[in-house]
Amino acid sequence: MAFGRNNVFRNRNSWGPVSSCGTVGLPRPDPEEEHTERMATAQMRQLDPLKEDLADWLNKTLGTDYINRDNFLTELDNGVVICHLAQLICDTARRTASSGLGKMNIPNVRGKCFEKAMRRSFFSRDNVANFLKFCRSLGVHENLLFESDDLVLHNQPRSVILCLLEVARIATKYGIEPPGLVQLEIAEEEKHQSGDSGLSSLLSWQLQTSPPRLDASDLKMSHSRSTSAISHYADSWSTGPHVLLIKADLQASGDGDTLNSMPTIKTSGAGCIYPK
Repeated sequence: MAFGRNNVFRNRNSWGPVSSCGTVGLPRPDPEEEHTERMATAQMRQLDPLKEDLADWLNKTLGTDYINRDNFLTELDNGVVICHLAQLICDTARRTASSGLGKMNIPNVRGKCFEKAMRRSFFSRDNVANFLKFCRSLGVHENLLFESDDLVLHNQPRSVILCLLEVARIATKYGIEPPGLVQLEIAEEEKHQSGDSGLSSLLSWQLQTSPPRLDASDLKMSHSRSTSAISHYADSWSTGPHVLLIKADLQASGDGDTLNSMPTIKTSGAGCIYPK
């Protein structure tokens, strides 16, 4: 039996009705979406050491033991833990100021902390909003603050971590022990005696600075250094396979082009052989 071109080829198996032999094309994943997912996963992995450092600091400061790297955002997203942190820093700042150690800024906490706030609720957003008001009174730079949904909905974990690191750094002037990362930063500042705040190093995660521009003299010096380095390696290269470059002289004749003779060659100091 002959089949026309427009007919669909079918076969009948013994276990069911007539079925088509054609394969159904599956949709291919979008390369851009795959790249975005891989980048997001890599960025989250880079935040794991910071989460672990901040989790240990919160446990020591607040006297808890249930916050860790894996549940860091989950334990903080209703705003109760960070409200407790804000109240502790305010109380410590008042005690430090009353002891007469010097004149300093006293932060304040405004609003009520909803202790039983459910996740992703309006009460959790109120708690986070009160914490952000505390951060402003503490002196946290506006570029290091985050939006409420960045923590409540886990939209921007990186912004939340940067803000908490800055809060921990500022709290050290009230006698609160900072996280390990902030301790290293303070030690580096004291080593170089720069006198700058920790904002510049933390902002390097948040803001991208443009590279310094080079003038003509710097470009000329850089070019001379590169040229001298290339010439140095070229002069010292004496091992490895040698390259033989031969230019043959062709002499036209009636029958065609024929090879006249082997040309004279000359060996250079770099190990290559060039025709004369």
